[in-house]
Amino acid sequence: MKDLSKRVAIVTGSSSGVGAATARLLASLGCHVVINYNSNGDGANAVASDCEQAGVETLVVQANVAEDADCRAMAQA
Repeated sequence: MKDLSKRVAIVTGSSSGVGAATARLLASLGCHVVINYNSNGDGANAVASDCEQAGVETLVVQANVAEDADCRAMAQA
C-alpha cells in the first residue's frame, strides 16, 4: 500500500464501525488522523488511542457533519 506519512485525513463517523476501521488503517499507513464523532466520544477516544499506537498524531473532534458550521469548524481545527 501507499506510504501516507506526513499526510492528514479527516475520517467522519470514526468512533465505530467502518469509520473506525478506516482511521486505524490510515494510521497503520502513517497517516495522521482527525477522528470525527457526533455522540460516541468514548469510542472516538478509543480509536485515537489505537491510532496513536501506530505512531501517528490524532485529533478527536465532535461535529455533526450534517451541519455546515460544524464541518467548517472541524476543518479549521
